[in-house]
Amino acid sequence: MSKTVRIVASILCVILVASAFTACQKQEPLPEGTVAIDDAKTGEKVAFGRYEQDDIKDNGQENIIWIVAEAQKDKLLLVSEKVLDTRKYNNDRKKVTWEESTVRAWLNADFVSSAFNAKESKKLVETTIITPDYAKYNTPGGNDTKDKVFLLSIEEAEKYFVSDESRRAQSSESAKTGGLKWNDSILYRGNGVWFLRTPGLKGDNVCYVNYDGKIYNTCFVDNEGFGIRPAIWVKR
Repeated sequence: MSKTVRIVASILCVILVASAFTACQKQEPLPEGTVAIDDAKTGEKVAFGRYEQDDIKDNGQENIIWIVAEAQKDKLLLVSEKVLDTRKYNNDRKKVTWEESTVRAWLNADFVSSAFNAKESKKLVETTIITPDYAKYNTPGGNDTKDKVFLLSIEEAEKYFVSDESRRAQSSESAKTGGLKWNDSILYRGNGVWFLRTPGLKGDNVCYVNYDGKIYNTCFVDNEGFGIRPAIWVKR
């Protein structure tokens, strides 16, 4: 075999091995009940990022499953299927808007770094978030913000989850261990309460979704035991 033939054969081997490796990567199965982000439609579920959820740290983080709330040509609005964690909306009890809240800072820093790798982080779309005033009680929603991760407003929660039942969300085991308020009755077993970003009855209140899916407006911003159900826009 000539030297030229050996070189060509070696190059072909490298190409074949690389192709096989790429094919193996592409063939990694999707979690049950999910579809690929590129193919996802409104109402379907996708897996994106990882976060501790089963409260068994030895087995690593689990896939985050998201509901596709809105599908556009080049991006998707995703809302986590489960209540992933529990945090105060704000560390101190005072009048506070979404812009100023400590939960916003946590979501766009600690949560992002924990849940998404470098490749996934690049797919997050920084979005202008508008928080309307709570008109019924004239409670100000505050300034618009630029966020990669956010909480739904009342308007969005009612738009994307049109019934109380569809708004109900199961709690992750880690969130329960962290002190999340959740219900263990037969009807609502496992459902947790989760924050919205809309201000409540007063400036030091915030709205939330109860375990029965109904929306309430009288939670103090520094109350413990309320859950986080993040929302994100991601590139296809």
